[in-house]
Amino acid sequence: MTNGLLPNDYDIPSASNSLFFRLQKGENKFRILDTPLTGYVWFENTIDGLKPQRCRDSADIPTGTEKPKHFWFMPVAVDDEIKLLEITQKTVLNELAILDRSPVWGNLSNYEVIVTRSGEGLDTKYSVTPCPKSANKMEAQYVDFRKGYKPDNLFSGLSVVADKVTSNDGLPF
Repeated sequence: MTNGLLPNDYDIPSASNSLFFRLQKGENKFRILDTPLTGYVWFENTIDGLKPQRCRDSADIPTGTEKPKHFWFMPVAVDDEIKLLEITQKTVLNELAILDRSPVWGNLSNYEVIVTRSGEGLDTKYSVTPCPKSANKMEAQYVDFRKGYKPDNLFSGLSVVADKVTSNDGLPF
């Protein structure tokens, strides 16, 4: 018997059910699983509110577009789950690129990184720390994930994951 409209055993799903991962305040530890899809993103006002618009090349950004940002979009392993992450913060992108090109660290998929986010608003700062190289324990799971992963759909507005129902968590992608 319930006192309200909802059953007594109803639980609100946690944010961890989302397929998308956002950089939260504090430490964010993840492993990049594949080559990032790169492009540019900006937001336009529509009847439904702000909607992201994306293109691959800067030459394809419409004239007059305000604040387009370069992005990396990629699958990552976070807490034994595969998530999708879009990074637009230049500080993070620059530090990840430096690690990937480093003769000591090399390929970003060979180790986890910790992106630390501190501050708020215009005072937000990011730092990137590599973790010791280790085996990728999500490799088999990622092989299955790739079967339905359609990264090029990001530019057409279609779902980047086929045959998978995801929660609407308010993310713009």
